[in-house]
Amino acid sequence: MRKNLLKTALISSPLLAIYGITPLFSLYIIDFTYFIYTVIALTFVILFFWLINIFLIDFFSNNKQWKRYLFSFLIIISLSLALLYNLKDFRIRQNNESVLYYPMLLVFEINFLILIICNLMMLKHKKESTELDLQKLKLNYLEAQKQVLIKQLQPHFLFNTLSTLKSLIRQNPTEAENYSVKLSDFLRYSIKSYSYDIVILEDELKFTMDYIELQKVRFENAFSVNIDIPKESLTHRIPVYALQSLVENAIKHNAFTLKKPLHIQIQCEETILTVSNNKLAKRGQESTGTGLINLNKRYQMITGKEIIINETPETFSIVLNLIYDENSTN
Repeated sequence: MRKNLLKTALISSPLLAIYGITPLFSLYIIDFTYFIYTVIALTFVILFFWLINIFLIDFFSNNKQWKRYLFSFLIIISLSLALLYNLKDFRIRQNNESVLYYPMLLVFEINFLILIICNLMMLKHKKESTELDLQKLKLNYLEAQKQVLIKQLQPHFLFNTLSTLKSLIRQNPTEAENYSVKLSDFLRYSIKSYSYDIVILEDELKFTMDYIELQKVRFENAFSVNIDIPKESLTHRIPVYALQSLVENAIKHNAFTLKKPLHIQIQCEETILTVSNNKLAKRGQESTGTGLINLNKRYQMITGKEIIINETPETFSIVLNLIYDENSTN
């Protein structure tokens, strides 16, 4: 902040000096030689005014601004009066008599302009600091949302998968080995992607497919997933865990069986990703929508947009825009 003020002082001092002396030159009160001499001298005086005001900014706290204004004018007017009293060449002569009203009016006006510039720069600095703090809070909030999502995912999911794995070890050791490999890949991605806000769709889709395969072992043919995503869309980005959480949401909030299976459709047109499913609502259970609320907040903070929810008596779908990036990489 102080560096910017000093830089502004160096730039503005000669401009303010020219601004103050030009009316006298325009009215032929002073000649060109005296104009140049006065501008140079006044530039150093104004620079000194700047230094006084910068010192007062550091000296007074934000809640004592009126004291800063008061001391600024008292110090500068006192110094100006002393300077004009001892250096008569700085006075303006009218009818062969030196007068002080114009120089003092000029001092008051220039100091007023300096205070305005200082306040504007302080407000700008405060705004930038506030925006930076807000951005940090948003990042911290986003990180907290990711942690919530992970914590929601892991306990129930791990309990169910480990129970399934235990059963497979007894019934089908070979299938249990394949299942443990998929589970390992799934958990590895969960840990690896923890530090990312967004990932490429191809990686998120693979992560989601591992999740689907793990659930298929548990539910067998009670649900199906149809994926229609063109290859060129796989390089776009998506918030981490977004696609998997949408599939999980469909599985979690529907009562499906072999006779009434759940059908999940994942499709993409250019940058528009849609995840939809038929509705097989569980009796006596109302969804709190916490997972979707968390996802929507994360998505809104990353993209500035909200996910779109379309619901009919028969179907439920979520639409979101992928983040376009030709050279997207993890």
